[in-house]
Amino acid sequence: MEGQKCSVNRACEALHLAKSTFYRKGLAHRARGRLEKRIKAMSRKHPTYGYRFITELLRVEGWRVNRTRVQRVRRKEELQVVRKTRKSRRVPGSGGRRVRAARPNEVWSYDFIHDRLENGAGLKMLTVLDEYTRECLGILVERSITATAVVGFLEILMLQRGPPAHMRSDNGPAERRRRQNNSTLWQ
Repeated sequence: MEGQKCSVNRACEALHLAKSTFYRKGLAHRARGRLEKRIKAMSRKHPTYGYRFITELLRVEGWRVNRTRVQRVRRKEELQVVRKTRKSRRVPGSGGRRVRAARPNEVWSYDFIHDRLENGAGLKMLTVLDEYTRECLGILVERSITATAVVGFLEILMLQRGPPAHMRSDNGPAERRRRQNNSTLWQ
């Protein structure tokens, strides 16, 4: 088509292209590269901003940009904002104070221990301790321990020893970390 004397309209029509493609091809490609560089720079400068906020900042600067393009570039460059995990709050009514055992049978604590047998099968143990005497009141060992089994085991211990004034349960690794961080409060 270049060797022939032909208008842009006829050339684009013969190739089934929009006329804007003929004129804007080079400009659009260069602008896209500059836009991507700007998105990366802003994302690194403001690592806590999400793609929506970056899009608005770009629009304030005068860029004509779509939110999905900003999101796509950030995802490709792995510049997404990492969500912070919220700290777990204490259950209302617990008062936030840890009860210390002053006499036997006042505070019991129970926890699960996990282990594996020689053949690889899982094994669970529920241990119940008197916090004042440090005596092990009982151990329930099973392959699988249901909530009903826990309640039944604790009822048997209460029938034998009498009910404690307080029961304490470890709520897993998050509870242990919180307790380690706040260990000075309990001493």
